[in-house]
Amino acid sequence: MKIITLLIALPLLFIIPFTGNSQTVKQKSPEKDTLNIGFVIYTKSNTPGTLDALWNYANRYSGKGKATGISKEGFAGNYHIKYYYENGKFSDEYDLAIEKTGKFYNLSWLTNGKLSARDVGTVIDNRLMAGWRRVTDNENSEATQKDTTKLNIDGLKASPANFKLLLENKYVRMLEYTLKPGEKDMPHTHPAKSSYIVSGGKIKVYLENGETLIFDEKAGTADWGDYVGKHSVENIGNTTVIIVLTEIKSLEK
Repeated sequence: MKIITLLIALPLLFIIPFTGNSQTVKQKSPEKDTLNIGFVIYTKSNTPGTLDALWNYANRYSGKGKATGISKEGFAGNYHIKYYYENGKFSDEYDLAIEKTGKFYNLSWLTNGKLSARDVGTVIDNRLMAGWRRVTDNENSEATQKDTTKLNIDGLKASPANFKLLLENKYVRMLEYTLKPGEKDMPHTHPAKSSYIVSGGKIKVYLENGETLIFDEKAGTADWGDYVGKHSVENIGNTTVIIVLTEIKSLEK
């Protein structure tokens, strides 16, 4: 009789969960313990200014993407890209700045003007292949102005395809700004600065509050401006706009 009772009870051990003194085991988040590295391949589509992407993150997530924007030399330019998983579900989107430096390219992915990821790449068989990694908060804080009451989005980092460093010391930083017809730069800010228009044109400025301003820049003119908050600029004319900016850093001797 005891043997029969035992044979009946044994299967129940596998049917009825053991709850006494047990603890819930939390499922590990898929984001934890993930390598902070990824890889992406960009190819030019038949539509000018459009790139198709194949991406992989930490060898765990992958999918496709589509970038649209204004291209310059090779793959260089400013784009807005949307990424999707293999099943077609939306993943995320960024402003993408690609800058050509010799045989290689610097790539920066930005969210609302803040650097999210960066890395380098090169072209092989007419495809831009690049590794990438997400930046840390410490890396971003290095580009943050000490006066936290004012947002500081460095145009040289946010829109490297448009800003070129000419001179920098402890007193000033001189930049050359170039914007081709139909091109729109990435959101950025300006500290107090002087401006000299080398080549004029018609531009449209998009402010953070949604307002827009239109300026007809005249070659050979100069101006002074105080801090300018987050904005982006579009060349709506037919000529390339070139401006030399001199930012004031310190007046101490």
